[in-house]
Amino acid sequence: MPGKYVDHHEEQPSLIFNPGPIHSPFTPLFNNNFTPRYLYRLVAPQSAGTTTSSTVVPPIIEGNAKDIFDLPAPKAATLLLNHLLWQRGHENGCNLMSWTSSLLFALQYALYRHRKDGDDLQDIQLIILDTTLFPAGTFIQDMEIMRAFAGADRRLQKFVEFRESEYYFGEYLTQGRLAIQNRCVCTSVQRMIELGLFDLQPALGDETQWQWWPKRVLVFREQFEQNVRLPTTDADVQVAVDIARQCFGGQWVVPGAIMLLALQPRQRDDAVILHGLKDRFSADEVRRAGLHRVNIDARRLPEVGQFKELVQSVQRSYALNEYDDLVGSVLGLSV
Repeated sequence: MPGKYVDHHEEQPSLIFNPGPIHSPFTPLFNNNFTPRYLYRLVAPQSAGTTTSSTVVPPIIEGNAKDIFDLPAPKAATLLLNHLLWQRGHENGCNLMSWTSSLLFALQYALYRHRKDGDDLQDIQLIILDTTLFPAGTFIQDMEIMRAFAGADRRLQKFVEFRESEYYFGEYLTQGRLAIQNRCVCTSVQRMIELGLFDLQPALGDETQWQWWPKRVLVFREQFEQNVRLPTTDADVQVAVDIARQCFGGQWVVPGAIMLLALQPRQRDDAVILHGLKDRFSADEVRRAGLHRVNIDARRLPEVGQFKELVQSVQRSYALNEYDDLVGSVLGLSV
């Protein structure tokens, strides 16, 4: 998830992906416009590309604003593989940027970059993106685009086989300059830590493990794959809500609190969580979050599965459905 974070305004239309008839059999999720509603990106000072509070810009943009599906298959396969493997010099022709559907993966990456590059955690930013606010075709799953071009490059085919193992982290790609203003929320990882991030997932605070990234996430996943579920205290709920309110705010508070609580395995329909959220969020606040519209693909992502389970649990607790959300939206109109 490379990219420097700079704060200035700049906006351009999205460059969407457009798989042709040859590629579309490999992209069923894309064809059905299924993208996780929330995607995450970590941006650090010493990474490739440029990220601002309003745009995400790949390393190469000028003269390269072409859909990857319009390129010859061998060239597209090489560019894609070089980006995914962070090959030395890949920035020279890279028009892609990466996102992940795993918050735990993104946060461990922040600690890894801090240890590897020496960047201050205050300067490492977490971006949470709402994909429903973007045109269809803006995002594509890494597995689908890799399979679409794997026939043109044996190395890419081998990488597909590797990603089909446990080393899968819910990566999604965008291409070209991406306008994100009013479609995302940004916060420093240091601020999250100061507000209690490590209380919600203590293993993240183990500094002896910050030099690891994917392998460390596999260790985290063992917690979710075991049958043991950790008890939650009301203090945990308070920490999650505090971080969500102070770091995210607005429409991001309800889903943000649920994301943070999902950093550890929780008991199904945990009464402490549900009562704690009801004490802090009104039904109207939860309705406006539109939880029924939160697409989640948890396949091979147990940490994301925990988020999905909590979202569904909160929906049941508030007895909300799509009809309730529609009625709430209509009643909220000033007409």
